[in-house]
Amino acid sequence: MTTLAANIFHYLRGGVQGTFGSENLRGKKILIFGMGDVGQQLLSMLCFHGPEVLFYDESIVNYSAAHRICKSVRALSSGDEEDADIIIDLLGNRLSIDQGVMFKTVNLSQLGEDPYTQGIHDFYL
Repeated sequence: MTTLAANIFHYLRGGVQGTFGSENLRGKKILIFGMGDVGQQLLSMLCFHGPEVLFYDESIVNYSAAHRICKSVRALSSGDEEDADIIIDLLGNRLSIDQGVMFKTVNLSQLGEDPYTQGIHDFYL
């Protein structure tokens, strides 16, 4: 696992804690754009925490890899974006969490040394 994938995952957990008051991902709908190495590593971590995970990737090869990692993952289809709770855009290097009225978006290149705590602070309502 790369440090980047782990940092994004911990930042996501902190962001969910800051937004929803619990880092529980169960029942959340997460969209991942980009299923390269980092996306696949994130998927392997997310698959065990119970969210509904959907993804989009430009390469058809990554679709079969995603399904090998997590049997319950689905390819993104029209309309899926509307009720997403979390969007991890690895192509655009952004993470967005739905805060009720609108999404709050943060650039993933700004992750610090303690991504969990940073996620809590960045997404605290």
